[in-house]
Amino acid sequence: MDAFSVVSLTALTTTISNRALSSATELSELLQALGRDHFASETLFALSDALHRHQQQVAQLQAALDGAHAISVRFQSHLSLSLSACDATAAVLNKQVMRLQPDNVKLFDEGFCTAHGDAVRAYTQLFEVFVKLLSMNDKEAQDTALDSNESVAFFDQVHVASNRASESRDIILDAGSPMPSPTPNSTANSNEPPPYEPAGSSSSQPAAAGPSSPASNFAKSMSSLTSSFKAMTSNLWPKPDPLATAFCQAALRGDVAQMKGFLAQGGNINGRDGDGNTPLTCAIMADKEEAVQFLLSSGVDVSSRDGSKLPPMFLAASAGSIDAVRLLINKGADVNQKSWSGQSYFTDVVSSENIKGIQVLLEHGANANATNLSGRPIIAQAVKKGNVELAKLLLRHGADVGSYDLSGNSLIALAAGQLNLDMVRLLLSYGASANGRTLTGNSMVVDALNKRRIDLATLLLGHGADANGRDLYGSPILITVLRDTKLSDQERLETARLLLNHGAHANVSDSTCSVAALSYAMEAGLSELVQLLLQHGAATDKKMSGGETMLLYAMDKGRSDQAKMLIEHGANVNAADKKGRTPLTQAIAKVDMDLIRLLRRHGANVNLGGFLSPAELAPAMNNFEMLRLLGLEIPTVPPVQARGEPGGATVDEAGPARSNSPPPGYDKAVGH
Repeated sequence: MDAFSVVSLTALTTTISNRALSSATELSELLQALGRDHFASETLFALSDALHRHQQQVAQLQAALDGAHAISVRFQSHLSLSLSACDATAAVLNKQVMRLQPDNVKLFDEGFCTAHGDAVRAYTQLFEVFVKLLSMNDKEAQDTALDSNESVAFFDQVHVASNRASESRDIILDAGSPMPSPTPNSTANSNEPPPYEPAGSSSSQPAAAGPSSPASNFAKSMSSLTSSFKAMTSNLWPKPDPLATAFCQAALRGDVAQMKGFLAQGGNINGRDGDGNTPLTCAIMADKEEAVQFLLSSGVDVSSRDGSKLPPMFLAASAGSIDAVRLLINKGADVNQKSWSGQSYFTDVVSSENIKGIQVLLEHGANANATNLSGRPIIAQAVKKGNVELAKLLLRHGADVGSYDLSGNSLIALAAGQLNLDMVRLLLSYGASANGRTLTGNSMVVDALNKRRIDLATLLLGHGADANGRDLYGSPILITVLRDTKLSDQERLETARLLLNHGAHANVSDSTCSVAALSYAMEAGLSELVQLLLQHGAATDKKMSGGETMLLYAMDKGRSDQAKMLIEHGANVNAADKKGRTPLTQAIAKVDMDLIRLLRRHGANVNLGGFLSPAELAPAMNNFEMLRLLGLEIPTVPPVQARGEPGGATVDEAGPARSNSPPPGYDKAVGH
């Protein structure tokens, strides 16, 4: 074994490990800055997790290389090519990740992260195989293992993942660029030569030009690397079956007669064309049912994967070729078949959102609770995409309505966060709790009202959401609504009524200043809201934010209607403020006969007051009617004197003579 080559390989593993760790650390710091509720968090977390696992696997590979007793020449070539390609991918990924900042992440390309995450995971799995091979002490055994179906599958997966990564754009989209929409078959449609080609799958055709759309620096560098890989690996793999391409073309046309002819000439029914497609795949993509039936009756492999990396049945389901799906199921295709990574192919079908295809697989036993490689349930994927029909289909076939996505959001919190009422309604109908919390810690109904989505709050409250929920500061949601000046007066009234009708306590205060809900309603001048709160039990003995009693505050603001409401709902008519003023004193000063009458009827004491009691102040007002209401003695009218005479008094027709000067203590008694 060439010691120098091993040293060069371990040097590569060290570089790859450092790049992976650097990228993962950068993403972790970014995620902390963004918070778990950010729209990009789930995708970035999945990529960060993949990088951490990758770094650990590369470290194991490095240890295996250092301790290897034998490495075959062919295995050395695979190691060198794989590590070089992985390092190139890791270098570009690391550079792109460094560009991500909290202020530009709104333009991040989710497709880029997904493609590179898949590539990282593919290399991680491949390196795990390499570790196993390095534990073998026999070079021939290593070469035999390289040709095994398992190894070929891993190389195949790296091929697909590398191509997809090379076709993705920069991690930051141009502000005017359309969002990318990669498809499962994007690799199959590319004529760019792959960096790897499994046995029996390499193409002898020259590389065609890549896509005409502007490529990023990453795409250009990987395109160059891919071309060099073609030259380096062309002698490692056998050429494809010469009849495979013609066989596939006949299948695309549905030409059963020609297909029979190829088969009679010894053509491989499971052979692949230059794009990795089989005749069965081609017939399915072209929706040629007769061709599909012929191939099935001729013994085609119903479980093999093609260039799209989906076995025929799942490809048919994704394309909506329902008859082909049923034919394949009848031939023994497994609806729960998994890929080399352990992920069910059904998840790929769900990603296609082809309802008919998904339904037929579910009807034949596909697992509605399947998850992708990152652990995200497929039902969470449907909810996040807002596909109500798909979510309903999965729930009807047993999907867990209590599932969570990767960020820790429940399904219903995810739907509520998107303000998708139809999805929320669907999830509630299948038993989801209306009292779930968002990633911020707020209950969903609190979050809905913070966003002023009364319709969503109404839906949640109607299904049992707690109307006494509190926000992150500990204030009851009723207080939050009353303080929300962006709501119209009518909206505040209706929202408060909604909460109160669903059990919210009216006698609550905020968590910081202990100001009561009723105080906020009074300060807003919303008499109808004041009446509503009083009807639901709001206490009248609380202080206003300025320290006044509620009754005196209403009187000072000239809101007689609110004052009457408070009195009729038990407000203390003798309560004085810190200045010693009483409600009756103020009513006398304002000469508000209706209020004086109401206060007396509810027990206002004429002898209670600060600097002047009502009994002392009232005579100075020279109003017989007022004195009668207060039960005070009406003095005899003195002789009339001419105006302006010294010591004279002014005669009021409604009462006794009134001094031209107020009694001592008047100003303090009325709060002047």
